[in-house]
Amino acid sequence: MKLIGNRVLAEKIISENKSTSGIILGPTADLNAHRARVIIVGPDEVNTKVGDIVKYDHNSAIEQEVDGKDCVFLRGGETGNILFKV
Repeated sequence: MKLIGNRVLAEKIISENKSTSGIILGPTADLNAHRARVIIVGPDEVNTKVGDIVKYDHNSAIEQEVDGKDCVFLRGGETGNILFKV
């Protein structure tokens, strides 16, 4: 797969969190819920590289299953939806 511009494809990192009493918390209660590992970077993205773990804005990310993996398409650069590297 080849991305254009400053687009980034990242695989979502799914973590199951439990409270101290054993209750499984959903993704909205998890502070690290919207993290992903970068697997492909477009040619114009200079701030992110393959293998980086990033936290992203889930409201503007495009979620898609790619090769059986839960992935997100993100925009890099200053106006993108990658908030920061972890």
